[in-house]
Amino acid sequence: MDWRKELSSPPLTKNGFTDELREKIESRLDELPARSRVPALMSAGAYAAVVLTVLFFLVQWLRPEAGQQAETMSAASGSNATNAQTRETVVDPTSFRSALLVGLRSDPLDGDMEGGPEQRHLPEYRTLLIAPDSGRGIRVVAEGSGLLVPYGQVFWKIDALSGASGDDEYQILAAGPAEEGYKAPTYRDSTEGPVIWTETVLFAGNRFVSLAETEQTRGDDGRLFERSVSLKVRELKQLAALGARPALPKPETHVSLNDIFGERAALPEELQLARDAEDGSQPRLSEVEWGIVRGQGRWAALVQVPGPVSEAAHRSQTVAPLTLPASVVSHDTLAVPWEDIARALPGALDALTSPTGDFAAVMIDQRLEIYPLADGGIGETPLLEVELEPGETLVMAQWATDDYVPIWIKSAQKYLQEP
Repeated sequence: MDWRKELSSPPLTKNGFTDELREKIESRLDELPARSRVPALMSAGAYAAVVLTVLFFLVQWLRPEAGQQAETMSAASGSNATNAQTRETVVDPTSFRSALLVGLRSDPLDGDMEGGPEQRHLPEYRTLLIAPDSGRGIRVVAEGSGLLVPYGQVFWKIDALSGASGDDEYQILAAGPAEEGYKAPTYRDSTEGPVIWTETVLFAGNRFVSLAETEQTRGDDGRLFERSVSLKVRELKQLAALGARPALPKPETHVSLNDIFGERAALPEELQLARDAEDGSQPRLSEVEWGIVRGQGRWAALVQVPGPVSEAAHRSQTVAPLTLPASVVSHDTLAVPWEDIARALPGALDALTSPTGDFAAVMIDQRLEIYPLADGGIGETPLLEVELEPGETLVMAQWATDDYVPIWIKSAQKYLQEP
């Protein structure tokens, strides 16, 4: 299957989302209780023949949470508003009590996947810390390559390492404490014929990371074809301990739906997977592949429909009607309803609001814009505009509040760099 044609990832990718697939997913959503439904998909840019984009933000919906440190520092978010109008407010950005750590993934564009490993563009990652700065308003106070994530009381770094082994090409992820560094994983050529093997970050939190693992082959005409696509959610420490890739599919190396939701997710009416299994049976929850993708204003759980190994590259995905807990995605609540933000700021693709209810980060076109929040509404004029690269999408949003803000600024400028 050509995932470039079959999938798109609004608000964060490029073409590839077909009407047929859209109708299939939306029909699934229509069958869910009203409280479980999520906004419709939108499309955006193009992802070359790479399946790295496979499920990247295939959808845009639902919710998630945080981890140890983020739980300690997050305050309750503001109440929902019913007013969709923007407000011209006089604010002092230095009075804001939150800082936003943003992780972005830049996907290959059409044509970027042709040629060998030295010419071909693979996904790239960068981290920005947006925070109030005394005397300078709110700004990007630190920026650097890779993903810098809060984990417990320290920061970890996730980097993508690319290379070649024999006739195989690969991009694998390394993770470890930012202070001590990580032990670089190795790649083992375990297949017949040349393959391109890639691990791509769909979501990074302060404890968990969601990945798409893709194996591709090249046809006689040079085009890439997906041979297998696998979704995995791992704890950061599991990712760091993997060592050689591709990793063996052992239960202790990833997090299952059962680990997160327990028996609640096993109900047929919840996941509705039984009708998709070839033999009509209900799959064991611990064996269901799943991932976390970005939606409009929230994170969503994406489930890979079970199927035979021979169809590993052709299995479909469905959005699970399950709200991701804060232990997984941290603060993930909008202080202003998404519908109101979309009406107030036409063209908005995604939005985040601070736990302290003082500012919003809104993705519009190829920009991330910061707006003040006041009186249950969103400001009219952006306080900051950050230009995004073509094909760049959101994979991480972590918040620090109050006394943790200067700590994060100091750490981010140490492990990234001050612009």
